[in-house]
Amino acid sequence: MAATATRAKPREAAGNSHSGGRVAFLLIAPVGVAGAVVGVVHGRDSGLDGHLGWVSLTLVWAIAGVVLLRRSGYERLGKLASWFSLLTGAAALAAGVARGDASALVLALVIALLPAAMLHVLLALPTGVLSRDRAPAVIAGYLVGAGVGVFLWTERPSLPAWPVVIEAAVAAGVGVNGVVTRYRLAPRAERQQM
Repeated sequence: MAATATRAKPREAAGNSHSGGRVAFLLIAPVGVAGAVVGVVHGRDSGLDGHLGWVSLTLVWAIAGVVLLRRSGYERLGKLASWFSLLTGAAALAAGVARGDASALVLALVIALLPAAMLHVLLALPTGVLSRDRAPAVIAGYLVGAGVGVFLWTERPSLPAWPVVIEAAVAAGVGVNGVVTRYRLAPRAERQQM
């Protein structure tokens, strides 16, 4: 009986750390939304239209993250959605307060990392887990995004859109192709999840 009690403790500890990770990601969603709202309020003199789009995008991903985190079996996908909401909230905040070089760098990096995050979400469908053959594409996506972000920062004060548009088109193409391929090869239950 003592051996059984000893074995149960590591499981309980693992469960507590798993729920602790879930709580942390549940808190990320409102932080992203708050960042987006602060960005809109702070940047209102430059026009709300563009910033409201960031708030909407952040809110959609935050809600998706919270809903998925609360459903059993979808925690990893919920963490990805929460991560995406944090990125979009940071972009809105940086856009609203960007004044100096550091703020401009944050804005450029966040905008350039959004397509990589989208690729990450698409390639991790339906469970949020990346297979070994898909992980290199996601890593490459984040590295390219960081490179594009640095390039955008060097072009300040204007942020040219064409590098991000090309990056987003490539990420969407690779991501959608990955989803279609996975869907075709997936068993029926996984297809229904997708």
